[in-house]
Amino acid sequence: MLATAIFLFALSAYAQTSQTVWSDLMAGNARFVDGKLDYCALDQLRNATAGGQAPQTSILSCADSRVPLELVFNRTIGELFVVRVAGNVEDSFGIASLEYAVLNGWTRVIVVMGHSDCGAVKTALKPPPGLTPDLQQLVLRIQKSFKIKPRDLREATIMNVNYTAELLSMNPLLKDVPIVKAYYDAATGKVERIP
Repeated sequence: MLATAIFLFALSAYAQTSQTVWSDLMAGNARFVDGKLDYCALDQLRNATAGGQAPQTSILSCADSRVPLELVFNRTIGELFVVRVAGNVEDSFGIASLEYAVLNGWTRVIVVMGHSDCGAVKTALKPPPGLTPDLQQLVLRIQKSFKIKPRDLREATIMNVNYTAELLSMNPLLKDVPIVKAYYDAATGKVERIP
């Protein structure tokens, strides 16, 4: 019975428009902000989704431990396809992961989300000495997103989100998938859409 309900939920979710998907995510975020998360029947969901997935939303977000996406959007097992990397930048494996979700027909929307007090963006604004070669590459990539000198960390983070979304939109497999740009405030728990 529950497996049938989950299948029907996944099927109806598949047909949703990108605006409906985003509205549902924001409704989940409102529950998170209000502290009214609902995670029941997790063992049944694990069993029902063990043989496959069909998440309608893919999210490219920061690896920061203060950005728990399933909680932030009040989503559960099988609902989000998440790619996380410091500074929410695109890299070859992250892009390949998003391509995988699109090729499987799951993804209706890609969300690129930055957040307040992002350490990776902070480091790109004022790099300390002695960065490893890989960290230096991450810093340089984030710095490329600063088309003008950012006034503050929030503006720098939003520039980075915009740049990542722009690069994803040029990918031949991802270009037809709606991309939503978002900013998460770790203090309030609120997500806002970036125009």
